[in-house]
Amino acid sequence: MSNVETAVKPAAALKLDLEDRLRKRGIPAAPSVLRSLLEEFEAPPETRNLDKIINLVSCDAVLTARCLGLANSPLFGMSRRIVNVRSAVVALGAKRLKDLLISACMMQINPKSATGMTSLQIWEHAFAAALMARRLALEIEYPEPEKVYLSALLHDIGHLVNMLCFPQEFSQAVKLHNENEIDLFDAEKEVLGFTHCDSGFVLGDLWQLPEEAKDAIAYHHDPHPPEDRMLFLALIQMGDSLAQWYGFDDGNRAPDMPTIIASKNWQVISQLAQEVTLDDVSLASIFGDYAKEVKQMVSGLMHA
Repeated sequence: MSNVETAVKPAAALKLDLEDRLRKRGIPAAPSVLRSLLEEFEAPPETRNLDKIINLVSCDAVLTARCLGLANSPLFGMSRRIVNVRSAVVALGAKRLKDLLISACMMQINPKSATGMTSLQIWEHAFAAALMARRLALEIEYPEPEKVYLSALLHDIGHLVNMLCFPQEFSQAVKLHNENEIDLFDAEKEVLGFTHCDSGFVLGDLWQLPEEAKDAIAYHHDPHPPEDRMLFLALIQMGDSLAQWYGFDDGNRAPDMPTIIASKNWQVISQLAQEVTLDDVSLASIFGDYAKEVKQMVSGLMHA
């Protein structure tokens, strides 16, 4: 994570300028099936329409391929190959299915790679960070782990906006990051005059994303987030750091586990969470084991 203290919601003038530039260069479209899937998964389990979910998946070739690919991955160890969406849905279960489908929807935003960074790399990191953040939320009994998951999944979407709408400038920023060993956040600020936090927040506004997701996008590099979002954002930032540590690069220097444990984010979680069942040792142990499952999940989703 960067130590720069300017990672806040873009000021009104910058926001208007970015909105104008995004419209001129082509705003990425929100995946059309995403809203319908979110509505189904937000319904109580007893009223959830499984047939509608299966139909939505079956009508999208990308989602079908991802769903079948993950269901047939070594993570599930099926005795026979799964060849249809209904069987895959049953095999994956509701929670994993939701993770898979929302992630696969978002991955359809797939701009050409910048020099030294690919959209695949960005999505691998985002999916891993989302899984890590939600697992941590569940461990501390945070009341809304699914909001943590979706917000962590979207936290770096500004990189994709910059890659798609400002490809030359973003490539220069990646080059500056690689050659000078500075965080990509700082390189973006120097080359573009704004960061992925700014462009991602503007996209979130245009897409009418939930407020907590926009806050995760805007503040995930900010060492002084709003007090009313402090625990929520600490979970996002911890997921981000854990994903970096376990090999899912996002263009910033990866912290080691002692640094993660000593971080302000872990202190915030320890102080503000109603129930913290983790100590420093168990944090490292649990996430060391969970990282293996995350790697299988990411591989199953990304390489189906």
